[in-house]
Amino acid sequence: MKSQLFYFKIRLTQKTVAHPLQFLTFLGQRFIEDRCLQHASALAYTTLLSLVPLMAVTFSIFTAFPVFANLREGFQDFLFQNFVPTSAELLKTYLLEFVQKASHLTAVGIGGLILTSVLLMASIDNALNAIWRIETPRPAVIKFLVYWAVLTLSPLLIGISLAVSSYIFSLPFLSETARSPHLLRVTPFIMSAIAFALLYMIVPNQRVPLQPAIAGGLVAAAFFELAKKIFAFYITQFPTYQAIYGALAILPIFLVWIYVCWIIVLLGAELTHCLLSYSDSDSKTEKIKNKDTEQFYDCFRLLGHLWIAQSAGHGLNIEQLEKQEPHLNREYIEYLLKKLNDIHVIHLTVHQHWVLAQDLSRFTLYQLFSMGEFVLPKDTLNDDRNDQWQQQFSSILTHSHQQLKQKMTVYIADLLGSNAQFNRATKDAARNDTSPSKNDYDKSDLPI
Repeated sequence: MKSQLFYFKIRLTQKTVAHPLQFLTFLGQRFIEDRCLQHASALAYTTLLSLVPLMAVTFSIFTAFPVFANLREGFQDFLFQNFVPTSAELLKTYLLEFVQKASHLTAVGIGGLILTSVLLMASIDNALNAIWRIETPRPAVIKFLVYWAVLTLSPLLIGISLAVSSYIFSLPFLSETARSPHLLRVTPFIMSAIAFALLYMIVPNQRVPLQPAIAGGLVAAAFFELAKKIFAFYITQFPTYQAIYGALAILPIFLVWIYVCWIIVLLGAELTHCLLSYSDSDSKTEKIKNKDTEQFYDCFRLLGHLWIAQSAGHGLNIEQLEKQEPHLNREYIEYLLKKLNDIHVIHLTVHQHWVLAQDLSRFTLYQLFSMGEFVLPKDTLNDDRNDQWQQQFSSILTHSHQQLKQKMTVYIADLLGSNAQFNRATKDAARNDTSPSKNDYDKSDLPI
């Protein structure tokens, strides 16, 4: 664990501290490419629709366990005071009234509440998987179990944490510390950071290391606290919205606040993913865009690693492939894996491990080349991996270029035909009435 943390710190220093402007540019580009603002707007409306059902499910779980019944009021106060920037009391009154009415629904109505809550979680799942560029969703059964576990366990974990915190801070030697304004001020930040980090680790259908998830959670929590202060300042100092909306002013305020919150959540998720995929080496990321590259050779090497792993009875995840090919950045490896998956050479298991979909003892190098529509690399690989795979591939590549040179050493005019054939074709075209006259030809159109 210590070695992984040390390795991540080195990578973080090399990639972000050394080139902060380049990293921020990369982060901004990915934020736009992944349509995070559009995802945030969709999530805002879904949240507005699902908020009352979600609160009804949460509070019903609190009620179902008598040990947490006395914590429900404290949980409500903590939630509205620390996660809503202003108008908390009015909003709390409305929402609790809605929740109270929802508690009298029939079994069909309760099922609808749960379904609406699951809809919100599915929207979050889709947005984060889009950021991680995950196209293989969880199986439906596993997805439902994950959503149900989050719906049922999250309130219990929150209740346990509040109960433990209340007990610890009630101890005599900590009672004065618990009343410290600094501790009360930092508690929402810590809880927000933990919640964001867990969200970035659990929701994507891919293993996310702890360290970048914590970094993304801390940044998201910092922006969240800053946004609360800015939002509260604007609402209290510029109350023009009340003159426009009157009694309904709480609705647009709350909707905008939810939208801002989701922007922050997705920004933290994008930061978490960028810490894993960013590389300050332009030559590596340009391989994705430049067709005259060694994608064919790199795919050959990835298949080699998967072949060795599958011979041992297991697959490889993206982190393991990164360690096998440390000079390739994560985004480039993901691009190659997607390409191989699209041509049905490999596939992703439910455990997020890549395995072979072809028997390499019966799958030729030419099949890989033609199916992937690769560009044939130069006869000299620009590669410092001087191992057996590199030597074998270079030998075949050199021989292929020699054969190609031999077959293509022919004059183009010989392929087009003799001058007599050319003159005869020109006369036939001139006899055609629909052909343009000689004067209609532009000199640039004449053969050289």
